Amino acid sequence: GRMLVLDLHAELYPQYLRLKSFFGQPFIWCMLHNFGGTLGLQARTFANSTMIGTGITPEGINQNYVVYDLMTEMAWRKTPVNLTQWIENYAKRRYGFFDINISSAWILLLNSVYNYTGPSQHGNYIFVLRPSFKLTENVWYHKEDIWKAWDHMVQAAQQHLKHLTSTFLYDLVDITRQSLQLCTDSAYQQITSAFKNRNKRIFKTISDKFLDILVDMDKILATEPMLLLGKWISDAKSLGVTPLEKHLYERNIRNQITLWGPYGEISDYANKQWSGDPVQLALEFNRKWRLKC
Repeated sequence: GRMLVLDLHAELYPQYLRLKSFFGQPFIWCMLHNFGGTLGLQARTFANSTMIGTGITPEGINQNYVVYDLMTEMAWRKTPVNLTQWIENYAKRRYGFFDINISSAWILLLNSVYNYTGPSQHGNYIFVLRPSFKLTENVWYHKEDIWKAWDHMVQAAQQHLKHLTSTFLYDLVDITRQSLQLCTDSAYQQITSAFKNRNKRIFKTISDKFLDILVDMDKILATEPMLLLGKWISDAKSLGVTPLEKHLYERNIRNQITLWGPYGEISDYANKQWSGDPVQLALEFNRKWRLKC
């Protein structure tokens, strides 16, 4: 055919099945995976097909690196991958060292956050949303698995202090962020319960705990250069030649992660769990929730 079709979100909503391989037109099977570059750990042969390749079409790629590593490798494989063995080899490549704690951590992650089978979801985690007492948790796994994985990563860090690589430290911060995110979910459930039961004492105690977790998250995110909002804004401004261009790029970059349009067409669509000057994002979430609590 004269047309090449991209099956844009084929890992969840494959159209080639519904449209009979696009009626004979060549197509590329694509993994979209991420909308808006939001953070949060998650991931997921056809007879007579006209598929000619695979592709990756995320709106943001600086997250869940393991997913893209596996996806790009699969194009070269002729047989299914043993995920348990693959994930251990991935960790060895990524960190440059390996032990039983790292193995245990990644197997827990593989069977929890990286075992998502539901419909498309978009980083709608409670603490990054507009404060409300009607929110629902976006969790499809056992929270304890993440907290256990975090504990294993901390133990690995303590045992290899002289060999810690930047990739290991990034993942340690990311898993800590995910663990704290789940803590806010649990605290939120207690807050809403206390609110409905008109228990002021428990409401105040857990609300303070919830806000303290956000402060802790800001501190841990501030230790990772790739999770600093200030650097992201500075990089955007550096592309400008004139003061007007620098101002425009900074305005666009701030707009993207807040309003996603001049009038808040999709507010918080590309929310980020970042920290750092000039704006401490976790503390901004803290401010919004403090007004609610």
